[in-house]
Amino acid sequence: MSASTELNQMKSKFSSIKFDALMVGIGGAAPGTKRDVRLGDTAVSEPDARFGGVVQYDFGKIIHHGQFVLHGGTLNKPPRALLSAMLRLKAKHANGESGLMERVKAMM
Repeated sequence: MSASTELNQMKSKFSSIKFDALMVGIGGAAPGTKRDVRLGDTAVSEPDARFGGVVQYDFGKIIHHGQFVLHGGTLNKPPRALLSAMLRLKAKHANGESGLMERVKAMM
């Protein structure tokens, strides 16, 4: 079944879905000393002036010194509502107000 068919079925069954789609896939990156990304983590892209935040697998690569080289196209940036929510979450995290550590401790 195609992704567009799945999306249409989801939207008909779940009327509160507000966005046309969310991109789901594998993250083609490796953990580093600054970002410890692990299987099961949720990653949210943040667009910048160069690209929308999501790059097709074969459209870019990391070269020496961690510089990213884009040699193709990108997808559109996420909807404004998602970007706004991400900025609010980043601000809470930066101010120590996210409550993330409390939630992690409660799960353990």
